[in-house]
Formats: sequence, structure tokens, C-alpha cells
Amino acid sequence: MFVDPPPFIPGAVGTCIEMKKINAVPSDTSPNQLKWHKILRDRGWFVFVAKGCSAAIAGLREIGYEV
Repeated sequence: MFVDPPPFIPGAVGTCIEMKKINAVPSDTSPNQLKWHKILRDRGWFVFVAKGCSAAIAGLREIGYEV
């Protein structure tokens, strides 16, 4: 969770990343996790799912964080 707003997402209050293992079973996002994603988005958070550390870093760079 990043409490600083993502630089390229106007209006977002912060960023939450749902981390998933690469090639793990199960690795799908559960209905309960999707519910939490919606709750966070409804409160102004930017949420994304990343499979592995490299995907998380790439996702953070795409939305303007310097990592």
C-alpha cells in the first residue's frame, strides 16, 4: 500500500497492490478480494493486481512512481 497519490492518476488518494505468486495454483483473485478492490476504489484508491515483484514494479512505474 502506498499512501502517496500515484502521480499519473489524478484524484487517487493512494495505491493498493494485490500481490500474486507467479505460476502458483490457485493464483486467481477471489470474489472476496474483488469486493475489497471495489471498496478501496470507491474510497479513491487506485488498485491493481500484480503477479510477481517485477510486475508490481512495472505497474508502479506506469502510474508515475519512481521505483
